[in-house]
Amino acid sequence: MNVIRKNRIKRTVSDTIINTIVIMTVIILLLVLIIFIKDLIELLNKSLQKMEPTISAVVYGGIITLIASSLLQFLTRYLEKTKEIQLQIHQKKTDIYQELIRGLIDLISIGNKNPAKAPSEALRILTEWTPKAMAWASEDILIEWIELRDHAKELKPLEVINETGNLICSMRIELGLKVGKIRKIGLMKMIIK
Repeated sequence: MNVIRKNRIKRTVSDTIINTIVIMTVIILLLVLIIFIKDLIELLNKSLQKMEPTISAVVYGGIITLIASSLLQFLTRYLEKTKEIQLQIHQKKTDIYQELIRGLIDLISIGNKNPAKAPSEALRILTEWTPKAMAWASEDILIEWIELRDHAKELKPLEVINETGNLICSMRIELGLKVGKIRKIGLMKMIIK
């Protein structure tokens, strides 16, 4: 197993542990919140039992309406804003990932025409793309990119091609696209041919 795959497995295990801890923390916080709300309702209930039943029913209805409308309004605004931000980030990631793929296609074309110029052109493409990726690519894509870049000299050319294909597949997955059959065929075959 090569270095990139080993690092990917280590990262997956640590991500799973962190996600489990976060989920457990959220569950505990929700339980505490539920207990707090229950105690608050019991306190309110004791206070309202001393009032006339019609007045307490009106107060209950008003409180429930107020809480429900506030939560619904907050949730609606939060979801709208989150969706807007996600769409903007998705578009920016799409543009950045397309730029890398265009650069790879250009690099292969240059390598076919003038092999001596290919290394300097590769350096230019990668130098221009890396800062954009640092700003907009996800953590997983950046880690794959850094591992590929750092270990490319240790890998055979076919392994570099396969790992680059894996990186592009990861980009497609992140953008919400399927890669099942494409991964089997080999995405880089589309670029190299």
